[in-house]
Formats: sequence, C-alpha cells, structure tokens
Amino acid sequence: MQIQKIVVQDLDGKKLGNYSGRLVETPHHWQLQLTDPVEADALEELLVKHTDQKLNFNQQAISLKKVDRGTIEHQEDPNDYSHTTFMIEK
Repeated sequence: MQIQKIVVQDLDGKKLGNYSGRLVETPHHWQLQLTDPVEADALEELLVKHTDQKLNFNQQAISLKKVDRGTIEHQEDPNDYSHTTFMIEK
C-alpha cells in the first residue's frame, strides 16, 4: 500500500488532523485506509463527532452519512500492511 498523507479539514479550512494512509474512491464509497491503529481510533472519533456533516479529506468534500469500520489483514503480500478501512457511503 502506498502511504500518503490524508489532511482532514472542516469546510472553513480549519485543520482537524493529519493521518497516514490513503483515500480511495470507488463507485459507491470513499475509503479511508490507515495503517496506524492509534491514528485509526483518533480518526474514528473525529468521524463520529462529525456524523451527518461534510469534511474535506485532501480538499475533497465528503459527506459523513454512513461510515463503517473494518480491518483488512494482508498476509500474502509482505509489502502490504494490515490496515483499518473506513467505508463512507456516497
């Protein structure tokens, strides 16, 4: 997994946090994939606090209607890491 920085801001541009991971868009969801479990817990708190609001993730405004959290384990590929994924419904 290529690690990037995910910058989270409110719609006024106030920075709410930096997370290591990646932001992936699929047809029906946004996925926030984080490798650090401590950062994942902090991000989950932020997502819960802002339920039904919009936040900017790397300048992409995403509405937090329905968020699911899961863990993906990668054992076959040593270059990939276990990570926590937040699925945000579009």
